[in-house]
Amino acid sequence: MKYMLSVNELIGLNKFLCGSEEVEIRDYNILENIIQSCSKLDDSDKYYTSMAAVILYSILREHPFVYNNRETAILATCATMLMNGCSIHATDSELLAVARRIELGELTREEVRKWIFDHYMVHAFTVIEAEKHPDESHVESLLGHLTHKLWAVP
Repeated sequence: MKYMLSVNELIGLNKFLCGSEEVEIRDYNILENIIQSCSKLDDSDKYYTSMAAVILYSILREHPFVYNNRETAILATCATMLMNGCSIHATDSELLAVARRIELGELTREEVRKWIFDHYMVHAFTVIEAEKHPDESHVESLLGHLTHKLWAVP
């Protein structure tokens, strides 16, 4: 079973990164389309690289937020992988370089999926807190695990 962030959780990540309760959304439909695209993916991708690629690529190329699209894309991608028992095994510099290449249009979504596949690591645990608290947002539990992956990008 795959676990996905919701539109509200994507917005919550952006709010966290902006340090404000006010978030400026450039296009809410883009966020809905990202989640809808993820939900349409088949379950044959047991490492969730396709879902992670959709999130990373779409946020970086379509800029649904006014601010912090790059940081939100990276954090949402890492959160999605973590929720599904995987992570991206790459340095901050490598992640930022891939993000910049996506923003410049140098990588296709399939190339991003392959890069994620080449850098994933499977963990022995499953979803953090999701089974214990199905009605709560994943954002709070994930932020505690991902704080080492927050970037201040120039």
